[in-house]
Amino acid sequence: MHSINILDCTLRDGAYVVDTAFGENGIKKIIESLNIAGIDIIECGFLKNKCGEPGSTVFRTPSDLLPYLKQYNSKSKYVLMFDAGKYDVSQLEENKNIIWGIRDCFHKEFIEQALKDAATIKQKGYRVFIQPTGILNYTDKELLDLIERTNQIGAFSFAIVDTFGSMNKRELLRLVNLIGHNLEKDICLSFHSHNNLQMAYALSQDFIELCHNQRDIIVDSTVYGMGRGAGNTNTECLTEFLNNFYNRDYNTNSLLDLIESSILQIFANHPWGYSIRNFVAGINGCHVDNISYLYDKGTIPSKDVKTILESIPKKFKAHFNADIIENATVSYYENAINDTADITSLKESFKGKDVLLICPGKTIKDYQKINQFIKSFNGNSISINFIPDHISVGYIFCGNLNRYKNISYNTNLKIISTSNIHDDRPDFIVNFMSLISRGHKFYDNSMIMCLKLMDILEVDNIYLAGFDGYSSREVNYFDSEIERCNIMRDTELLNYEIGQMFLEFKINMKKKRKINFITMSKFEGV
Repeated sequence: MHSINILDCTLRDGAYVVDTAFGENGIKKIIESLNIAGIDIIECGFLKNKCGEPGSTVFRTPSDLLPYLKQYNSKSKYVLMFDAGKYDVSQLEENKNIIWGIRDCFHKEFIEQALKDAATIKQKGYRVFIQPTGILNYTDKELLDLIERTNQIGAFSFAIVDTFGSMNKRELLRLVNLIGHNLEKDICLSFHSHNNLQMAYALSQDFIELCHNQRDIIVDSTVYGMGRGAGNTNTECLTEFLNNFYNRDYNTNSLLDLIESSILQIFANHPWGYSIRNFVAGINGCHVDNISYLYDKGTIPSKDVKTILESIPKKFKAHFNADIIENATVSYYENAINDTADITSLKESFKGKDVLLICPGKTIKDYQKINQFIKSFNGNSISINFIPDHISVGYIFCGNLNRYKNISYNTNLKIISTSNIHDDRPDFIVNFMSLISRGHKFYDNSMIMCLKLMDILEVDNIYLAGFDGYSSREVNYFDSEIERCNIMRDTELLNYEIGQMFLEFKINMKKKRKINFITMSKFEGV
């Protein structure tokens, strides 16, 4: 009878969540709990050229894993994984029966290295697991060639790896049939899924039902679905499924104890799971760093992120390249309008006058001070991306579509918007491309764009309020409801880039003018 095996990869795939630092006791506890649960195969971490710090699931050789292993009264087997091209397999010792096998993971461009490594690993006495990432990016011909070479090596296992969580049932069925008819019958077929489309557990069940009478199979999972981004199939769900329908006797209670005593604490500080950003990554078959780059800007709505990623050639989606992502984003927003009439009209109101620009930083809570300044101020006042409740302004400048949606329906103030906001309601529309600061991640910062517009309008002196800068340790806005939680991870870069763009603006102003802060700011010394 063909076997169905669960391979838990919490200590490897889940390690991305904690940068491999589970801690020595944490690693031992996870391994012990998985043993008690009766998990068939436990993936204990990564093989890399240099061992990680104590408590890390990065090992140079299998012997480095020994301090974490005990002799348990179970049948659990241990494996480790490496990335082809990033690990020198020649340093592997001959198999001392510490681990049961090694998973040879590789991107398509590293096939030759991976297969060469696989042969070496087998010669040293280890079972070899062939793990081609992004399997949906292979043509049938490429896949058949890889299967044939896997057969020649005599690998223990060959994996269907849904790297970007973009697989559906029809694609799984096609791959199971294609691989199943060409892979040697004594080679295990395994399945590794991610939950971007909330399909990981369902596809794992489908895989089991499609394959269990055909050959030995392995299904990858992690406890509580722990993994970078959307996470993985849940080990505790798989154990119950197999207990109920395939007469297995996994101890799910051991997994529940592990979740409540350890995993939930990690989840509270480093959450994973389904989200809109992971959904968008999944439907585009896209590396999570591409998604993070776009979402972390905080100015691009999800439907635009989706369209931008759709415009990128498939071969560039599997890896992160900031230049490619930025160029695709700028091209998407390159709505080059003729704003001559609106610029002319705005100049009539602004040219030669002082201007007060008000950002939504927390320092504007002292609105009486700002209103007192406005009373003695002979010029125009503009708020940036928000409607001030207690401060008198004449205009709103908006370069952020997410903020614009709230503004446009709730104000009678005159709105100046950039052309990346596709709407016919603004009173004035100015060219987005003429205001961005190319070469910066946060090139479309609305305050910097508004400053550039003021230079075009030939205003006189500029006064700034609420242009505070960002902190990862406290609230950044006068209203906590508009706090951008995604900037909390990147405040240092954000402050640096805004400072650089502000400096570039001051250096390149067409008209030399005074720029004065009326509230405290991190950028006063720029």
